[in-house]
Parts: sequence; C-alpha cells; structure tokens
Amino acid sequence: MGKGEGAVPVVAYTEVIHIDSRTGTKTRLRSKGRFYSSCPGSHAATCGSVVAGVVSSLVGLIAGLVAGWQTACADGSAVHVSNSVGEPQLQGLPPDASLPFPTEGDSVQVYLLGPGSAPCFSPDGTAITFGDSGQIYVLDLASGTRTRVSNPGHSFAPAWSPDGRRVVYGSHGSGGRSSIWTAPVDGGSMDPFVERAPEGDQYPGWSPDGAEVVWSHGHQLWIASSDGAQARPLTNPPAKHYEFFGDWSATAGRIAYIAAETYNARSKEYYRLWTIRPDGTDQALFGSGVLADDVKWSRDGHALYYSATRALMKVDFALETAPTKVYDWPQPWTLTKFDISPDETWLVYEVLIEPERDDGERGSETSELTDLGDQHLRLVRLP
Repeated sequence: MGKGEGAVPVVAYTEVIHIDSRTGTKTRLRSKGRFYSSCPGSHAATCGSVVAGVVSSLVGLIAGLVAGWQTACADGSAVHVSNSVGEPQLQGLPPDASLPFPTEGDSVQVYLLGPGSAPCFSPDGTAITFGDSGQIYVLDLASGTRTRVSNPGHSFAPAWSPDGRRVVYGSHGSGGRSSIWTAPVDGGSMDPFVERAPEGDQYPGWSPDGAEVVWSHGHQLWIASSDGAQARPLTNPPAKHYEFFGDWSATAGRIAYIAAETYNARSKEYYRLWTIRPDGTDQALFGSGVLADDVKWSRDGHALYYSATRALMKVDFALETAPTKVYDWPQPWTLTKFDISPDETWLVYEVLIEPERDDGERGSETSELTDLGDQHLRLVRLP
C-alpha cells in the first residue's frame, strides 16, 4: 500500500503551482508540509502577497471548506492553489487501464510484469519498486520502463518513501550479513542507513511521514529516525525466531507486522499477525492469532489486508466482521509478498514460474520459494 498513512490522524495537503503565462511552465511552490511565502525568481515581489494568502486559507483547508482557487500575478502569470484534506491526490491506474505488458489469457485485468520479488507501489500508484537478481528496480506502469536504482549486489525488499523520492531496501554483504540502504528513484548516490551488524538488517519500511524507518534487526523489529539516528528496539519482547515489518497506519496509530514464534519451513502455521504502537506500547497479537505471511493497511486504517494460506484476505481492524476473501493465490505456496495500490484497486504480488521442461512445456505457477524457478510479478485489477 503504497503504503501506510501519515503520522497524524489527518494531514492537510495543499498544492500551489505557479503558471508562467508566457511559456506555460508550471512550478510547484508548495508540497505537503511546507509553505512558500513568494513565487519563484522575479515573480517574488508581484506574487508574494498572493501566495501568502495560502497561509490564511489553511484554517479553511483543515475545516474542509477550501476546494481550491487561482489568482493572477501582476505580470499575467497565475498561482493555482488546490486544497484537500488527507493524502496528496493519487494518479493511480484507471479501471480500464491498458498497460504495455502481456496479459494472462484473454483477461485485461491480469498483467504479467516480468521477473521480480517483494513489490511495493509508489505513493501515487503509478509505479512499482521491487527486487530482481540482487538489484532494486523501479517500473513505470504506464510506459513499462524499468530503471535500476541500486548498484550490483544482492539487494532485496524495497519500500518507497512517502514523498516518492527514495526507496529503502536490504542488501547482503560479505559474510552473508545484510544492511539497510536508501537510494533516490531518479538516480544518484546510494546512502547506508545503518551499519552492517552481526545480526543482519533487512525488510525496512518508512513511517507515513517519512521521519522514521522500521526494519528487522536480527530477529527483532527496530526503529530509527530517517537518518539512522536514535536506533532502538521497537518490540519487547521480540519473537523467538523473527519479525518483519508489514505496514504503518497513522489513522489506526499502529504498525502491523509478522512474527514467527516457531519456525517450520514446510508450514505457515507459525507466522502470525501482530500490531504495535510506534512508541513500542500496546504490542498485541491480532485477534486470536491470525496466520499471515504479509500484511498491509487499508487506506483509511480501518482494515488489514493479509496473505493467508490460500488467498489474500481483508479483515476489519476492530474485528466487527468476519474476514473476506479478496483474491485466490496460485497453489501450492508457502510465502506470498504483495502490495495494494494506494486507491485499493490494484494488487501486485510475486509468483514462482517454473522453468520449461524438456518437452518445451512450462511448469506450473506457484508461490513456493524454491530453486526450481524464477519469481515473477503479477498485477491484478481487483473487483
């Protein structure tokens, strides 16, 4: 899910765009969480008072009364203000999307995206980041363009920052130990997030406001500020075998994660869904012990999607209704990593496609993680 919601129950979002009447150039003056007091460059003097009016409109914005407005600058250019309460406007994929990927049979609702694992939607729902052959890629869904954002190595399980500018991911180094790195999605240098530790660091994810990162440190969840400072354990006590981050919802005020008390490679029986508050309090097994391999919050924070034995399920967080089946997984399987688009209309998940047999036929599809085939990504339009 394009993942978790902001760090407070409601986040005010305003987009301010300066439009140059001579060239048609659009310049974003404000993004989530920041106000600018003037227009860029030479327009500062003529438009400063106009953009300053955005601040005075904030009260109306929070109250949900300001739908948006546009006003002219002295030179004929314009400042357009678009206000909403909640998240930034999602671009997403239209219900009748025709994407540049092969489809499954005659269906236009199921797209085969190619090799990859541990997929994650961008915050606006137009791209997916994932791991493949030890590297991290970003896939633009409209064009089909696939861009590598990590250096060669053994990198895996990326997660998109809430502003859509960076990904955080795990990377194995010498001795089999792993560490956490971040990289800009549009190119640039990669930065180490935490130093490699004997316990190993992997499966990271961002807080909804981008201020913190949660990841698996050894067999326990840890949390730190986005620059790696103030690293500390999150869960107490930790699971006996391992824990990995699922998703963070500001609306619910909780982090959902998966914990294994007893490990059995042939069974999902011991992978259970837990939740905890970001300050480490109220750590609790969800329900009576929901079995799951991966978990994502719904956009409104009222429900959880989770990967169950044979299907993707959705359950009300308050447990007022029974879980409902969203999508059947291929059979058989032992682990399915997935993500839900921010508008909850698309599902992307990993599936194992076995290599061709001697007779030229392709083997069956499964989500079982073995050495018999390659992991591929499948994009599905949800009903």
